[in-house]
Amino acid sequence: MAWTGNFKDQIDDLAGILATTDDVAIQQWLVDACYDVLDKAVLKFGDDEIWKFVAKSSDQTANAIDIDEIRTVAAVVRDGKFATKGKWQLKSKYADAASVYYATDNNPIWYVDDSALSVYPPPAAGGSDTVNYYYIPEYAITSWNASTSSINNFPSEYYYYVMLYASLRVLYRRMVDYAEPTAISDLIIAAVPPDEIPDPAIVAPSVVSLTAPVITANAPTYTPPAMASIQSFQEWATAETYSLDNLSITSVPPDTPVLDVVAYTALDTVTVGSTTDMADPGAISVSSISAADSNIPVYTAPTVQGGSTELSQVTAGTLGSAETDFDEWFHVAGQYIEDEEDTELAGSQIQKISTYLSAWSTQMQSNLNAFNDANVEYQAKIQQDTQNIQATNQAVIQDIGNDMAILQANLQKDIGEAQFNAANAQAKAVQDSLQTVQAIISENQSKMTKYQAEVGTYQAEVNTEVQEYSTNLQKMTQTWTTEQANELSNVGQLLQDKLNIFNEENVLYQAHVQSVMAKFQADLQDVTKDADFDMQKQIQNYTLELQKWQSNVANYQAEVNTQVTEYANNLQKFASALQASTTSYAWLEAQYGKLKVEYDSFFASSKTREETPIGAGPGYNA
Repeated sequence: MAWTGNFKDQIDDLAGILATTDDVAIQQWLVDACYDVLDKAVLKFGDDEIWKFVAKSSDQTANAIDIDEIRTVAAVVRDGKFATKGKWQLKSKYADAASVYYATDNNPIWYVDDSALSVYPPPAAGGSDTVNYYYIPEYAITSWNASTSSINNFPSEYYYYVMLYASLRVLYRRMVDYAEPTAISDLIIAAVPPDEIPDPAIVAPSVVSLTAPVITANAPTYTPPAMASIQSFQEWATAETYSLDNLSITSVPPDTPVLDVVAYTALDTVTVGSTTDMADPGAISVSSISAADSNIPVYTAPTVQGGSTELSQVTAGTLGSAETDFDEWFHVAGQYIEDEEDTELAGSQIQKISTYLSAWSTQMQSNLNAFNDANVEYQAKIQQDTQNIQATNQAVIQDIGNDMAILQANLQKDIGEAQFNAANAQAKAVQDSLQTVQAIISENQSKMTKYQAEVGTYQAEVNTEVQEYSTNLQKMTQTWTTEQANELSNVGQLLQDKLNIFNEENVLYQAHVQSVMAKFQADLQDVTKDADFDMQKQIQNYTLELQKWQSNVANYQAEVNTQVTEYANNLQKFASALQASTTSYAWLEAQYGKLKVEYDSFFASSKTREETPIGAGPGYNA
């Protein structure tokens, strides 16, 4: 479901309000929370979770893409295929077709060089092989103080935990900014006590020597009691040897179970049972072709008589030589032409040579005809012998073929039986493997059930520790408050006791003065009546001076009472403010611990989404 909460209202409800408004800081904490939640979500649910947090770039049609302002590149896609992240050191190899690192359309590679991203094969402008990269964007908060609060490019299912992180930051800031009430100063009596009682300046009548009255008692002085030592909560806890450390969860989270991997192991190759080898039909005996006979026809060339058997072997001859010296005939003809210049004899000689050549050619054709006739008979006999041998060999091959057909039929039968047995063995192996896999799955389910129970126990222990910490803190706060109130009450009582003592001493002092004065007046009346007027005048003056001193003493007493009462009231106000401040700080600590446990326990838990929906807290509509 989509988030429908107001970030500011949610944070105010969970963490309260800062002493000094700082909306800029809170919005920055919300942005910081986005990246903290991203890291924890990927750590908990795996690398595939990052795809909920990334943004897609526009189509890129050239390399050296500027990513200097990009926080993190999660993946690069070229022409619909994910590229593998390469190494800067091998960048020159990716475009080298002769290298084993050469990048292809089906296996593109990307790398970063000086804050610029490049992909190989490189994209082409206007082509289909464009590049897009997916990156972690700079998240921005929209309408953070409205019911439509949102975060650009951030999954709404994690909004609650972003708000929870910011609430923790606000609580921490409030604790850092926490200040105890200003302590009151020690009681200082500013009233000035009156001077000592004035000596009477009475001149006795000349006729009588009258001793002036002597005031032997001293005028009382108000001495304020020693002030109580008012201690802060931390000072009191240290002095009383109380120890309450920051909340630390001692419960150990359960170990994540190690699940057995259900791996498919290919079945061993089934070996078909051995079959009976086909019998070797033996070597095929093919009759060899014998020569027709040893009388192979031979061509006999015609011979010529004379010193040479070839007319081309011309030798020197002389005119009138023997007619059968055929090798000289051409030379003789040459002599007739060159030497004798007798064309008639030369023509006759040439005619003789031509006649002889004609006869020789006729004889040669006759010899060739005889050879051809003998050769035809010889070839016919070879053909007949060849056909006989082929017929014999064909019969042998036919017998071998029949034997091979019988052997192949038997072999096919043996193979069929072996394949049937192998199929049964393989089916049994598949069934055994299936039972093994089911056993592993069942064991994994048992481990997960146990782990989920341990997680529940761990959460209960954490809640117990948080509750125990809160209870101990409350008890210590109550004890400290009671002791400080008692101390303040004792101070007030001491103030009142000191004032009462002062008042009692003053009454006695006044009575002593009155007594001395009364005795003096009586003695004066007894000593002389003649000097009564003069003495009365002196006594009246002294009496007025004494009354003035008594008025000063009364004023001093009133001022002391007023200052003591005001100090007692201020002391009571300070005690009340200190108690309220301590209670407030204790709430901040407890609330911080509670929210911290909720935030950390979600990302530490291994529960699936179906068991615990993400964002199942305030502001998430299920």
